[in-house]
Amino acid sequence: PVAVKSGQLAYVHFKIPWNSLGSSPVTVTVRGIEAEVVRVEQMAGTTEEQRRAEVRSMLDKYRQDAVTAAKNAKSSFTGRLLANVVDNLVLHFSDIRLVFVDQHTLLASSVAAELRLDAFSVDTANQEWEPVDFAVSDQETRKLLSLTGLAVHWQRPSSDAAQADAPTTYLLEPVSLTGQVCYVKA
Repeated sequence: PVAVKSGQLAYVHFKIPWNSLGSSPVTVTVRGIEAEVVRVEQMAGTTEEQRRAEVRSMLDKYRQDAVTAAKNAKSSFTGRLLANVVDNLVLHFSDIRLVFVDQHTLLASSVAAELRLDAFSVDTANQEWEPVDFAVSDQETRKLLSLTGLAVHWQRPSSDAAQADAPTTYLLEPVSLTGQVCYVKA
């Protein structure tokens, strides 16, 4: 289990076109996420199997709720409107930095792993995979994905100046990806 020790968020912006919710995209923009995550000790008296059973129970409840919501979404105005909003949701995240620090390793000192992401976006696309502001389709939803500058590296935190200048050890060199997702509605 992990816990967020500290964190900050530089900018969050929701663009919600209330007067044209069914015909304009809802846009979420988030910049400058920084968080330090640390490992927490297992709670006394809780076994691994008990934690797994709790997670399975939560997932089963989520699945049941999702099936019920999907059935209701097709039959009501609010459900169809919400489905349209989700189909045209636009997400833009940038400048993300997550650091995991584990001071309970078998090594002599603590270890820190850092995930960095320059940008991640999800945009709506038309039948020709061109970006559009809004699309309406009963058959499918198309999204363009873009991920820029994803990298993961690790280090041993140290106050020693010689180690502070040590080269970064990448677990994942910076990569950029683009993709297309087509969700066919049943």
